[in-house]
This record gives sequence, C-alpha cells and structure tokens, in this order.
Amino acid sequence: MSVLPVTVVFAQFLAGLSQEAPTAPPDVIRLHSMTAWLPYYRTLQTVLGGNTVLAPPEKSACFSLFAQATLDGIAEMVRGFFGLPWTRAEFSHARLTTVFPHLCTAYQLTGATQDVWSRLHDLQERIGEQRRQDAGAAGVAPAPDTLPDLMIRIEAYLRALLPFLAQNIDHCDVLRPALPEPAPSDHVTRHVPPALVSTPVSWQQPATEAGHAAISSVGQWHVPAAHENASTGTRSTS
Repeated sequence: MSVLPVTVVFAQFLAGLSQEAPTAPPDVIRLHSMTAWLPYYRTLQTVLGGNTVLAPPEKSACFSLFAQATLDGIAEMVRGFFGLPWTRAEFSHARLTTVFPHLCTAYQLTGATQDVWSRLHDLQERIGEQRRQDAGAAGVAPAPDTLPDLMIRIEAYLRALLPFLAQNIDHCDVLRPALPEPAPSDHVTRHVPPALVSTPVSWQQPATEAGHAAISSVGQWHVPAAHENASTGTRSTS
C-alpha cells in the first residue's frame, strides 16, 4: 500500500475541519496556528534533498534546527487545536511531550493516545541527541547520516497525530467562532479543565528515569521500548 505524502494527509485533515465548521467563521489567528509547522517542514525537505550548498556538518546542523522548529510548530498546532492555556512562546514539543497524558485525561481524548505519546518521546530524545552530535558535545560519538531516519520519524508522527486530532474533533477550539473583543470592564474567562491547571505551568521534560516514572504514574501511562522500521514507519512495542 502506498503512503500518502504528509502534505496530502494534512490537506485532508483541514478539509475535515472545514466540513465541521459552524456557520460563523473560525478565528483566523487560531486557524493560522494549525499551519505553523508547514514552512519549516518544507525547508527540511529541501535540506534533506541536498538542494543547498551546505557542507555535511552545516547541513546536519541546519536540518536539526529546522527539525526542532517543525516539531515546535506541530506542538503549536496541537495548542491551537485544543485552545490550551499557554501562550505560543510558552509551548513547545518538549512541553507537549510532558503534558500530553494530562491533556488526554483532562479532555478524555480517545484514539491512539499511547502511540502518539510514544512518538513524542522518541522524537524528543532523538532530536536532542542529533543536536548534541551536531554541536560536538563531549562523549557523543559521530554517527552515520541519521537525517533521513529522523525525517521518516517526523512524518510517521504526523501521520499518527493528524488522525488522532480528527478523532477528537469535538474538542477542537479552532472551530469555535472568535469571541468579540471584551470591553475594558468585561472579563471573559475560558473554561480550562482542572487537570491541566492544577499542575504548575513550569513543568519540565523529565531528564531521568525517575522523572519518566513520575509522569508514567498519571493514568497508568507508560513509555514502551519502541522499535520502528525506518523504511516504513511501523512500530512495535515491548
């Protein structure tokens, strides 16, 4: 079976959103957040395809930079989709990885939650390792060209995430008409599920096994040892 390009899958996702849209137009700013990752993703394709004059070390560093921007842009898409209580500057791929179990609990999300979270963790670790390698960090051995594999994993993540979002479209904040600008004396409060605000916004991505265990205790989530076939994007867990 042929695999559709990510841009085609995303176009189908947006078409599904438009079919669900209410009579009133959605908030343009929130809708724009859905496409924040696309320019970076297209640049990734250009860098990976060799359509640059960069030498290999510079190519790898450039790819890592735009891969991080792509992942942070995808996180912005998720933030905009659900209307999460953080600003764009406060949200990133690392934060999404940390809060994802809480998000699923707060909104009672359905679908491939464990698979999406596993891919979030996998990419967080791999992009960190790639950037340390690019920087020549002590103790990080040079590795063969891992950029194509990283690109495949980003695309596999998108192919898992987009259907997951579509399955939870009832929680989509983008489809709600924009609120009018409040008068100075008015107070407009958005409902935020307690499970998201009861934990401080200053959550950090756990860097230790103990940290992962603490997050894993939420809703009996676990991060399985994942083995993904780089040529197909398929995954098995143990």
